[in-house]
Amino acid sequence: MKTIVVTGATGPEGRAVTARLLADAGRHDTGKLPRNTVSKWRIEQHITRLGLPATFLRPVSFMENYTGSYHLHDGAVATAFAADVPQQIMAVDDAGAFAAPAFAHPGEWIGRAVDLAGDELTPRRIAALISEAIGRPLPYVQIPIEVIAQAGEEFAVACTWLNERGYRADVAFTRALHPGLMDLRTWLERTGAARIADFLAARDTAGQAR
Repeated sequence: MKTIVVTGATGPEGRAVTARLLADAGRHDTGKLPRNTVSKWRIEQHITRLGLPATFLRPVSFMENYTGSYHLHDGAVATAFAADVPQQIMAVDDAGAFAAPAFAHPGEWIGRAVDLAGDELTPRRIAALISEAIGRPLPYVQIPIEVIAQAGEEFAVACTWLNERGYRADVAFTRALHPGLMDLRTWLERTGAARIADFLAARDTAGQAR
């Protein structure tokens, strides 16, 4: 029996779409939602209406978004997220750890829709953990939503939604399904800190060459 797995997240790491892997994120049934999340929810509904055997995996924002210019600016972790409002995040590798058994054991997964998160931390705490892991201070800076809106109104809507409502995945439940699930500290120790350090070093070198 064929299985269709729908998976994805926000940010540049969530844009890749491979065969039989589409995009979705979080819970979508209530409240005002960002346009991209609504479109992904409609994909789920369309697949369901077609009667296709499907598994919907809904990871939250990826930790990998903190490894480059998406969230790293001018020596700081900078986003439009309120400094003390917890944000749910997950490692890309862990999303794959759920997709693999869904393909390998469709009988156990078809018909399921699972929200996935590996950690829930405030942006201020995320910046502190990154700073500790790379041995370099990266303060947290909140970008005013008005500045974000100048870059794109839909992006501002998404950031406002994350500040006011956001993802509501059950981290404990996700870990029960996959005991090897990484929290941010573990991800930093394994791969994240090295990637962030490499990005910052490249930025430093480029700045010196100007």
